[in-house]
Amino acid sequence: MEPKLFSMSEYQFQLEHILEEGELFRSSTKTTMTEQTIVIKKLYSLIISSVREVFHQAHQDANQWSKSVLLPLRQQIKEHKKQIDSRLHMLRKISGSKEGVAENVAFLEMQLVPLVKQYTELQAIISAIKIDGYTEH
Repeated sequence: MEPKLFSMSEYQFQLEHILEEGELFRSSTKTTMTEQTIVIKKLYSLIISSVREVFHQAHQDANQWSKSVLLPLRQQIKEHKKQIDSRLHMLRKISGSKEGVAENVAFLEMQLVPLVKQYTELQAIISAIKIDGYTEH
């Protein structure tokens, strides 16, 4: 179970209550008649430690609140990053494929040069055979 988060007014109420206790402590005749070191120890145990607890709780609640508020935004950013990474991966694949196609085309064009030469030679031979075949009849 999550601890209850207090509102600012609740912290303010707690601090005002501690301040009232401090004023009662300060204005009491018993405090005036007590030795100073004992008064300081009581002051610390009664007021200062209470204020520290309130501020500590406020700090913890503020941290928890900020985490809970930012969690959906953090998740949304992670999802968006995944989508961007996926698209970047796809674009890199496409780019690599495009470069591969260009390399293949260049390689095939190099292989085509001797084939065109052979084709031309074969056409010349066929033409020569046809001419020779017609001239004998």
